[in-house]
Amino acid sequence: MNNFPQRLKMARTMKGWSMRELSEQLDGKLSKQAIGKYENGDMEPEHTSLLALCEVLDVRLDFFERERSFSLKPEFRKFQRLPQKKQNEILGKTKDFLERYLEAEELTASDKEFKNPLSKLCLTVEDAENQADLFRKKMNIGDNPFYNIIEQLEEWGIKVYKDHFGTEDISGLADYIDNRVPIIVINSAVNLDRQRFTALHELAHLVLNIPDSVSHKTKEAICNRFAGAMLISARQLRHELGSNRKNIHLKELEIIKAQYGISPLAILYRAKDLGIISSYLFTQKMRYIRSIIGHKADIGKFYGKEESNRFLQILCKGIAEGAITSSKAASLLNMRLAEFRDLVNLKVPA
Repeated sequence: MNNFPQRLKMARTMKGWSMRELSEQLDGKLSKQAIGKYENGDMEPEHTSLLALCEVLDVRLDFFERERSFSLKPEFRKFQRLPQKKQNEILGKTKDFLERYLEAEELTASDKEFKNPLSKLCLTVEDAENQADLFRKKMNIGDNPFYNIIEQLEEWGIKVYKDHFGTEDISGLADYIDNRVPIIVINSAVNLDRQRFTALHELAHLVLNIPDSVSHKTKEAICNRFAGAMLISARQLRHELGSNRKNIHLKELEIIKAQYGISPLAILYRAKDLGIISSYLFTQKMRYIRSIIGHKADIGKFYGKEESNRFLQILCKGIAEGAITSSKAASLLNMRLAEFRDLVNLKVPA
């Protein structure tokens, strides 16, 4: 287990624990000093200690045997509000997910390459609006609403990792692995509206050619505009609201949200940006909504979902074709075998 020290540290940071906290979780079976020696490569654990580590860290033995190595250096939204410990936890969980997903693709010959259809420089929010239109056209999705954005991203070849990170101080992140495999991470601790917007905001970070000279604030505004335009195009919003409105009923926003999965606040931002409503009306509506509902206004319902079954699907394909065993599939999903069988076995009505 030549890479055991690095894998142990990764498993520990995925839990958000210090060495002392890991020792406490083990009820003193291993001291902080022993764990330090493991992570420094000065000592290897006995089999019973290794099993205890697996149990408390919630990983399987083969986790410590994986050799795939890559780095993640994404731009965190609200980066400065995240402690380093939480950053390491999120990056560790993302890397673990990617290791398992990419191995599953290799074993089942299910690699899917993402091809970015955009190349033109994007310098302004107007550029972002135009490039969202072009992206929709190139990907043959027209002005149709997205029922399940995560599933769509996976179909295009973008890996999506969704997890509850125990904080709302981060919405998502995006990066390319080896300059080839795109990954988007979504925080499920936030509401569905925000998850959908975040997925497309992070897509913007992946596909838009924004020069490094553009300020962080402008870059975020560009990505927000792209996300809004992907959720509902300018043509469709004008179709729903008209080209020039003196007032808007909140029920209209609720109805649009039910169809397009875009929050009422984001609709108002879009309407202002497109000149459908004045800045004055926008400000008045925002104040009114927040006065009756609060700062984190959540109006109406969207009945779509945000999840992908592609990972599980390719594992089932691998089992059916004899490329992998059920035990290996369970390991790649980080499940116990019995739990995996319960998941994939058909439930036949009595």
